[in-house]
Amino acid sequence: MDDILAPRFIDPVAARKHLEALRWPDGPECVHCGSADVTRLEGKKHRDGLLQCNHCREQFTVTVGTVFERSKIPLNKWLLCNHLLCAGKKGVSAHQIHRMLGITYKTAWFMCHRLREAMTASLGPQPYCCDNPSNAFRTVALFSSIASISRDRIALHVVEPSVF
Repeated sequence: MDDILAPRFIDPVAARKHLEALRWPDGPECVHCGSADVTRLEGKKHRDGLLQCNHCREQFTVTVGTVFERSKIPLNKWLLCNHLLCAGKKGVSAHQIHRMLGITYKTAWFMCHRLREAMTASLGPQPYCCDNPSNAFRTVALFSSIASISRDRIALHVVEPSVF
């Protein structure tokens, strides 16, 4: 179980570093062309976490291609909201997120909807149909983690019940 007082939930820089470590465990690679030849842009003229591909010359950050893209909400609040949504046994309302994170209800609603959409978007058509009785007992579980928030990285796992 994660501690909600972990640095990634409190500090935006730590949250960005945490996402970078999860998304690129072997070092950053370009989200546009896939090249691993990437330069980190630093200095006063560049924002934190900005990278540039030396192959296609495009600039990007860890949030490109994820639900966090083009959001002015700090990454640490996104990560905490995701943690609260995934850890809640009965689910968490946007109003509860609004109270817990100290953000407006409109922002909390937006975050919750975007995260929930990311968790269900890759389901698409159901992988099993009812024509095969052995598939009736299978359940499709979506295991969401911070690393798989990107729409193209959410993985489906088929869980076989052991009781039947």
